[in-house]
Amino acid sequence: RREPVTKDGFAISVEPAVDNGDSPPSTTKYTAPCLVQIKAPVGDAVQILELYSSPSRPGFCNHVGRQVVVKSKSGETPQMLKAFLLPMPKWLNHVLAGLFLNQDALFLHSQERMLHERKEYSTNLDEDEASYNYNTAVLPMSADKGVINFRNWMRNKAGGRIPYFGNPSMPPIDNEVVFDIYNSHTKHCKNCSDALKNLRKARFISYFAAALVAALRPPKLGAIGSTVLAAVLGGLGLGINKLIGAMHRLEYSHAEND
Repeated sequence: RREPVTKDGFAISVEPAVDNGDSPPSTTKYTAPCLVQIKAPVGDAVQILELYSSPSRPGFCNHVGRQVVVKSKSGETPQMLKAFLLPMPKWLNHVLAGLFLNQDALFLHSQERMLHERKEYSTNLDEDEASYNYNTAVLPMSADKGVINFRNWMRNKAGGRIPYFGNPSMPPIDNEVVFDIYNSHTKHCKNCSDALKNLRKARFISYFAAALVAALRPPKLGAIGSTVLAAVLGGLGLGINKLIGAMHRLEYSHAEND
């Protein structure tokens, strides 16, 4: 079921894949110009995903998102939602968000540029250019109704174009731009940039301590104890190094996602 597309946006509902009689449909609401709110009921609890994406230049946007979990009337959190409420520092939450975003980002990055290059669909148009009809550029499926509604809103309610400033040219496909977490987020985020400095210090301390224990072999630990402690400290340093790497570059491959 979907509501009419107006200048203020639209809403659609999706029935659950398995109808057990007590699961209401999930809803996706688009509020013009840039907010998408997805509500997914779980019993009488609700998981809400709010996504705000603002175009910044051709092929790029600024994205802000948050997740809200509304507990049931009894104050309980459904088991399947508890994983989303695990306590963690903000910087780690930001790192893990990249795993979610990059599942789609690579496809969106290349598809937008290919459609533009082939002159099949684009919102990067001059004022005197006619807007594109998205329905003729792709083969829409039932799962695409939200996307189709948005593209129809762009064409019929927003003029079909985004009035970019500066250089309006569409950049070429470059997968490294998608995976570059440092320049797109880390260096601009105080939580992440501070955490990166601390992680670098912790990595140095871990490696230094591992080397020191391995070299000195404290008598109280003995040969075996020293070897084990050095290995643990070295492994800790390697783990920290992986986190540091994820704050610089985070690649996602659907082919290798088992």
